[in-house]
Amino acid sequence: MAGYNALSTISNNEIFKQFVHATIDDLVKKNCITYNTFYNEIEWTKQDYLLAVKTLQDLFQNAALKSDFNLAEEIDDLLDLSKQECIVKCFNVREQEIFNYLIELKYSAEAQLMTDFDWRVKLVMGSAKLSNFVEPLVQLNLQTCESNHNETNYRNINMEMNKTELEELITALQSGINAS
Repeated sequence: MAGYNALSTISNNEIFKQFVHATIDDLVKKNCITYNTFYNEIEWTKQDYLLAVKTLQDLFQNAALKSDFNLAEEIDDLLDLSKQECIVKCFNVREQEIFNYLIELKYSAEAQLMTDFDWRVKLVMGSAKLSNFVEPLVQLNLQTCESNHNETNYRNINMEMNKTELEELITALQSGINAS
């Protein structure tokens, strides 16, 4: 309740919207929000600021992860209508981003999680030994992350495969999906 009281002290709707988005950025680790970021625009104590950030972040986490959570009902009567609409709109715009981050955070703590990939096809046309040798190769680069106690480690895995090896990899991945 104290967090909602702190949020209600923000009188400028544009600043409120910026604060809500900055709080989401901080939640998904895009940009870090600090007390000094909004110090000149909002008159509140550092404790009010921390309560407001925690309140919004808890609200967004619950809304993103719980299918039966109704964001509009949760904040009804706690804030004025313009702030309620702003929170709901900001959440609706960034819901997938919040959800993806929370899922990534959960699974990267348990095991390595692939975050990105890149691939290239190369055509090898001969070598010093074989002048008429033609073989397609796939170069696959995987970026993975693993979280260990507030520290995220990124690792790149690079592979080069011929057609047979690629088919074996695809079969192994498909069998892993079917098994789960």
